[in-house]
Amino acid sequence: MAKVVKDASGCWMFGGAPNPVNGYCGIYVHGAGTRPAHRVAYELLVGPIPVNMEIDHLCHTWDRNCPGGMDCSHRRCVNPEHLEPVSRMENHRRSLSPAAINERKTHCDSGHEFTPSNTILRKLQTPAGLRERRACRECERQWRTKRPPRRQGSAAPAEIRRSDPSELKTHCKNGHEFTPENTYVKPYWHGDGGFRQCRECMREQQRAYRERRRVKKRTDPHP
Repeated sequence: MAKVVKDASGCWMFGGAPNPVNGYCGIYVHGAGTRPAHRVAYELLVGPIPVNMEIDHLCHTWDRNCPGGMDCSHRRCVNPEHLEPVSRMENHRRSLSPAAINERKTHCDSGHEFTPSNTILRKLQTPAGLRERRACRECERQWRTKRPPRRQGSAAPAEIRRSDPSELKTHCKNGHEFTPENTYVKPYWHGDGGFRQCRECMREQQRAYRERRRVKKRTDPHP
């Protein structure tokens, strides 16, 4: 460990050049090749690393101003008091990634606490595999009470989305009046659900589509 330099923060900085791929320093071990310097330091000064465990740099976890990634100077630290064997999941949970930061939140963006009864866990398929994502039960309850009915084809509800500028119009762009019988509200399971559509315009579009199909079928020599 002749290459170690102790700094004012208590870190023991390994003086070797960091790996350009991951930012960690390596040290050559006879018979084992080049190994991560922080793992070698832990094994020499503390003991064997448990199977399937990673070494977390506690100095990085403590420093909330560290940018992380390749610019993280803590990856060079080999102080055994700053090293702790943890599982991969725990190591990720302590990180500064957006997912880890969200996981540590105790309240949702609306201020509701993530208690067991107020937390919904949903499975989410990610490139790294299947993971769970939290959702606030109270926020979803409030959203359900404010949205229009989901029954497809129902007349326009009294509370149409207030963000829809077309709700102020009494007629569609083709001049048809938005009466309850002539108004269709897209269900919310559509990406643009909750907005009004003119039923007469929809019928005219269907008639025009059928006419185009009829003409094409009559003129196409290879049906």
